[in-house]
Amino acid sequence: MFVQNKDRWTELRKKCAEKNIQFSQARNSAQGLKLQAKTVADFRNLQNLLVSLKFAFHTYSLKEEREIRVVLRGVPKEIPLDEVKEDLLSQHLPVQSVRRIQNHFREPLDLVLVSGTAEETIRRQSRHLQNQSVCSSPASKRAAPQTPYPAVS
Repeated sequence: MFVQNKDRWTELRKKCAEKNIQFSQARNSAQGLKLQAKTVADFRNLQNLLVSLKFAFHTYSLKEEREIRVVLRGVPKEIPLDEVKEDLLSQHLPVQSVRRIQNHFREPLDLVLVSGTAEETIRRQSRHLQNQSVCSSPASKRAAPQTPYPAVS
């Protein structure tokens, strides 16, 4: 979080001490005073304090609050999106939305975009998708990789 009111630093530091708001880093930068809170609770409390004291500041979203998107490949067009979402939810994956990706002619592709939030979501999904495929097409449809040059004996 960056605080633009550098001249009010002592006031801010005293208020943070009163409210028991801790930060691990405070340094001067071109954008203002860069404050890094120790915990998510401290971050939110510091943000509320800055608003109440009418400080000029800007911040970035927390990793826990960012939207995470994962593309599932090989999901047949015949499978409805409701079934894909139910399948992901039954595997205890926190899913917010599921939609089919289309080409520029608006024809559906074998790609599904899954959206969710929280850092834990992406960890679970990426770990899960590395281990097995979700709603994947049968192995008989997969083509074997081709070698660029024939083997020389």
